Amino acid sequence: MKVHTVTDLNGNPIDYLLTKANVADRDSLYELSDKMSIDTLFGDKGYVGQVSEELKQERGIKLYALKRGNSKNHCQSLFVI
Repeated sequence: MKVHTVTDLNGNPIDYLLTKANVADRDSLYELSDKMSIDTLFGDKGYVGQVSEELKQERGIKLYALKRGNSKNHCQSLFVI
């Protein structure tokens, strides 16, 4: 079981979603972003990849996520923008 939580910048919970462990993090991200007005998200490495570009283009959401250690993108930044 996984808990996906949306918080404000002070860490106060705004919304959450419970999923089975085998559900992709990005699927939960789409479901949570459908429920509220979001313009910027910070997430862990489970959100890295094509989903970042899709969110930007389709919903105007900027996603900042920790880069995976095995990423093919060898930029020095810790975050994918």
